[in-house]
Amino acid sequence: MELAQSDAEVRGLIDSLGPEADKLPLILFPDGTRLPEPPLPAVADKIGLRTHALTDFYDLAIVGGGPAGLAAAVYGASEGLRTVIIEREAPGGQAGLSSRIENYLGFPSGLTGLDLARRAVAQARRFGVEILSPQEAVGVRVEGPYRYLKLSDGSEISCHALLLAMGVQWRTLDVPGIDHLQGAGVYYGGGTSERWPAKAKPCTSLAARIPPGRPPCTSPSLRRRW
Repeated sequence: MELAQSDAEVRGLIDSLGPEADKLPLILFPDGTRLPEPPLPAVADKIGLRTHALTDFYDLAIVGGGPAGLAAAVYGASEGLRTVIIEREAPGGQAGLSSRIENYLGFPSGLTGLDLARRAVAQARRFGVEILSPQEAVGVRVEGPYRYLKLSDGSEISCHALLLAMGVQWRTLDVPGIDHLQGAGVYYGGGTSERWPAKAKPCTSLAARIPPGRPPCTSPSLRRRW
């Protein structure tokens, strides 16, 4: 809302929304549909993502849609296994958010995380892998030779083999108020999208360990450590 005070286009858009402008976040779709404060499943359904399984049994179920989960899905499906991936956010995992990956086998010149994720998803779908996203596995049990996964929408699927490939989460800073600044001045990794807003401005980098092939800041203008 602060941007509306200085940007006439934003101010005009907010004025056109009327009372809905108080219900943020508000998503506007090209067909005119508006979703105020929508849950992720509602957004997923609107843009055509699959969140519900087509069947209740699979040969291979994979929890986690990062590079490891996608690679396992390709290997399994290419051998004829009916395979499903359950990913709670978006396929690609943290790698999909990386501005540059230079240590992934088969890409000597490197590639963006988005490109890697897009290629992996396309390859998995070509072999018939189902990708449920956003969807979350909230429980698991073993009954005889089968594994059962309970999903966040209350449904349950079973499988012969269950692979857990959840990856890791960023270790966030425990500082009061920092949650409101994440993505608006505070970033866990400096990608190319932050290059221009931060150009010629001071940049403080706090890092304990940087994964190989993934520098904390991709732009020389951002690689200033205080």
